[in-house]
Amino acid sequence: MDYYRNVQPPPSWKRRQPRSSRKSRKAHDAEERELEAMRMEGEQEELAAE
Repeated sequence: MDYYRNVQPPPSWKRRQPRSSRKSRKAHDAEERELEAMRMEGEQEELAAE
């Protein structure tokens, strides 16, 4: 068990990690913008109906 605790991942894995988190952050930001646009559109429709 001690062997596995002392094993270090290769440097290439460390380089890939920030790139994948950057992609997921961009995807999350895009989803947030889309939800905000949908919310604003719904509010505009409610105001137009009144």
